[in-house]
Amino acid sequence: MLQKLPRNLTDILGGAMKYKVLKDFATNDGVLYAGEIVKQWDAFNTKSNVRVKDGMGRIWNVPIGMLKKLNGDGW
Repeated sequence: MLQKLPRNLTDILGGAMKYKVLKDFATNDGVLYAGEIVKQWDAFNTKSNVRVKDGMGRIWNVPIGMLKKLNGDGW
């Protein structure tokens, strides 16, 4: 049987960093609402943005100032 290969760096490290959205983030593709819990999608980070995945599976590039890092489970 074949092993499932990791899809990105966070899978390799054994878990994704979780963030809470502090303010609504509107784009042409929709709105990421305040209070939503998102997970870091991959290792692509800049000094100002983090790439995250929401509960619906959409990927967003969100400014770091709009996110709060959660410790532990964060739920």
